[in-house]
Amino acid sequence: MTPKESFDHILVNDIAVINKYFVKNRSRIITSRKFLSFGYGKYLFKSLLLFPWKRVTGYYNSHLPASHLKSTFQHLVKIEPAMFEKTFVDNFRIPENEINQWLIKYWNVESGMFEPQRVDFGTFLEVNEIDRIEKSLFHAKYKVICLNDVELNEENSKIIGSKLNQMLSKKFSAKSNFEI
Repeated sequence: MTPKESFDHILVNDIAVINKYFVKNRSRIITSRKFLSFGYGKYLFKSLLLFPWKRVTGYYNSHLPASHLKSTFQHLVKIEPAMFEKTFVDNFRIPENEINQWLIKYWNVESGMFEPQRVDFGTFLEVNEIDRIEKSLFHAKYKVICLNDVELNEENSKIIGSKLNQMLSKKFSAKSNFEI
């Protein structure tokens, strides 16, 4: 992990909790197809390069949906109440004090309570990347697209919002069952 912004401190906090309770189990990593899956693409190679370290150095965060177990939340709140309390009491994000949902994902990975997911399952785009959004919506193989907001002036916000609404209306012309 190479921190570059204040948010990254939250990831450091997450990894610190993981390393407090887990040591890399190399035999489990070698024998489990969950940990060494070709679906990870180039990130499989990165995992192999980090194999010699005894502690977890970080994870690839895809910014896509991740399954969580309620029992993992309950367990972590029970064993790390101070970390959760610091996060709960902050009205605004204070990275030095907080953890996030990725801690739950990391815990499930270290516990073996996950299923491998291909890295090309989805993509992460910013709302101002209109051409890439259009290509991803109509021509790509992604099952999930995560659109992240960015700071825009009022004029660009209206233009991009209009184009985005047109594309989404074209792609999803019929209402889904839960919208009816």
